[in-house]
Amino acid sequence: MGSTGLRLLSAAHGAGSMLGTLIIATAAPADPASGVLMLTAAVCMGLALMMFSRSPGMGFAFPMLALTGFCSTFYLTHVTTIIQQKVPDHLRGRVLSLYSLCWNLLPLGGLLAGGPRRRRRRALRGTGRRRTGRRQRAPAAEPHAA
Repeated sequence: MGSTGLRLLSAAHGAGSMLGTLIIATAAPADPASGVLMLTAAVCMGLALMMFSRSPGMGFAFPMLALTGFCSTFYLTHVTTIIQQKVPDHLRGRVLSLYSLCWNLLPLGGLLAGGPRRRRRRALRGTGRRRTGRRQRAPAAEPHAA
């Protein structure tokens, strides 16, 4: 696949996101607080992402990533719209800050979940470092014959 394939996969996700943004901006439903539409987009995003993870080749991966981008943008735009419409003015800043805090802490959760896993994997393979409290010396280089 290489770097070209990765660029194409990123472009497919971006194209789906752009399409979702344009559709929600131009053909937004009369009731933007439609919970059924939001839930459908969320379920569709999850299913498309699961199908992408099992894709046998690039031909199937492109449309699944485009669909994931479309549904993701559609869902997130609906959630933000509902929050801004339903939350009272005096609480909106606090609610939006908590909402953004949840999204901004996702990488930290991945870091915390991935760190112990790497240590477990290293321990299972027997490649973990020994901690003896002192530095281990590198083996002496053999003299070269001239």
